[in-house]
Amino acid sequence: ENVIGEGGYGIVYRGIFEDNHMVAVKNLLNNKGQAEKEFKVEVEAIGRVRHKNLVRLLGYCAEGAHR
Repeated sequence: ENVIGEGGYGIVYRGIFEDNHMVAVKNLLNNKGQAEKEFKVEVEAIGRVRHKNLVRLLGYCAEGAHR
């Protein structure tokens, strides 16, 4: 019920922090090859860009197989 959308590389979920701030959480389905490259490019781009239709990057996980 918290799925916002999904694409070729992962699923985006709606989440809520304890302070009631709403966030979007993308979970990569595959972190090998092209998906790993896309992840790095997306994190860098979202970290630099400010736009009314793009949520601000609060952080990311790159621990082990988790992206």
